[in-house]
Amino acid sequence: MALPRDPWLQSCGLPTLIFEDEVYHFISHRDAEDEERILQTIRGASDVWLFYGVMTSFSKTGDAALEAGVIGREVLQTCAEKAERIIVGAYDGESYLIWHRGAP
Repeated sequence: MALPRDPWLQSCGLPTLIFEDEVYHFISHRDAEDEERILQTIRGASDVWLFYGVMTSFSKTGDAALEAGVIGREVLQTCAEKAERIIVGAYDGESYLIWHRGAP
């Protein structure tokens, strides 16, 4: 629901990726052991009526693109193509569904 120019994004402390006029919060492999950062990012991203997340993998080149903060269509497409899990909020935020690659 945020726009890249929203002032609160600068002060929220959450890592963001910008694609055109879309804002995505993200956690990288560097945050894997930082439970507080993970929870803070999930809480910040789930304040909207629709919560979803994607777990994906990138090469070192793709990882550098994420660190830049502004991504192009090719990075977003790679994220979708390499998605390993997709999480979608359900039941008015009381639960969630998880899809994973290779699921029957």
